[in-house]
Amino acid sequence: MKKSGCIYALVAMTILGCGKDEGDLVPIPTKIGIFMVGHANKQTAQVAQIVENGILQDLSSGEKNAYAWGVAVSGPDVYVVGNQSNGTTMVAKLWKNGISQDLSDGINSAMAKGVTLSGKDVYITGASQNPEDDNYSATLWKNGIPKNLTDGSFDANAQNIAIFQNDVYIVGRERNGNGAIVAKFWKNGLVQELSDGTNNAIAIDIAIDEANADVYIVGYERIGGVWLAQLWKNGEAKPLTDGSQDAWATAISLKAEHIYVAGYEENDQGVMVAKLWVNGVGQNLSDGVTPAFAQDVAILGSDVYVAGYTTTEVSTDTAVLWKNGEVEYTGPAKTIVTSMATVE
Repeated sequence: MKKSGCIYALVAMTILGCGKDEGDLVPIPTKIGIFMVGHANKQTAQVAQIVENGILQDLSSGEKNAYAWGVAVSGPDVYVVGNQSNGTTMVAKLWKNGISQDLSDGINSAMAKGVTLSGKDVYITGASQNPEDDNYSATLWKNGIPKNLTDGSFDANAQNIAIFQNDVYIVGRERNGNGAIVAKFWKNGLVQELSDGTNNAIAIDIAIDEANADVYIVGYERIGGVWLAQLWKNGEAKPLTDGSQDAWATAISLKAEHIYVAGYEENDQGVMVAKLWVNGVGQNLSDGVTPAFAQDVAILGSDVYVAGYTTTEVSTDTAVLWKNGEVEYTGPAKTIVTSMATVE
């Protein structure tokens, strides 16, 4: 897409059934293309948004702050998750085809961060505040029903989720008794620590190599006073950066034996540079003059898309989509992209 147009003009029709003649065909519209979500800083409040194949749509009214953090697409349906203020607390939200549904009670704050689909089931990850001590528990909602992954003794958050062979994989973090943040991984509710609890570490995204059943997780860990962009393969840490500059890995996607990781790294001038690592080799997406942040990565056909945002010298965020390393789309001023999904 050019900056002023749509990425694609996309409406596909999938034929799900047929009878003896053409009159029995049942066309079902199927969403395909590129779906990005995030939020915009408008005059009244932060507004949750979706960009569907270059077309921007508000998900919230702008009366109260709202944020979109995750997106998934199945057939004709688009699922977006996030949170919205009710004036006193944050309410975890699901927008299905633009129609909002509350996931939490509005009494205790909650947020939804990730979403994935398995058959007719909708899995959402995030965090819910405990009324007793105000700590947050890592939370999984399955079809709108919440289940805490942690007991609330320490602050925790579930970031993203993947389903493989009926197993549910979730990544996130939990603070320990020493105050350090520990990167965590849950498989069907059973927890595994990815970091040793000495250094702060956070697991952000997960992808599974279905051919080999390998589990890849990305995030970041602070070692020796420097943030490392971190990749864990089956629980083993494999840093993407050497520790000479702060760096963060924010998203991962796999295709055809290639590992794509998005994130950002500080350069020698102290400016954040949007990055894409392919099989561990880093590539700059931004010029190193204007701060830029890559938030998600996805594949569509043979093309690699990275979504994020830049910040100008007057601190105005602008949503950006890179295609194969080149800018494909820029959003209006004061917009941020947090997540994306692609459907072929």
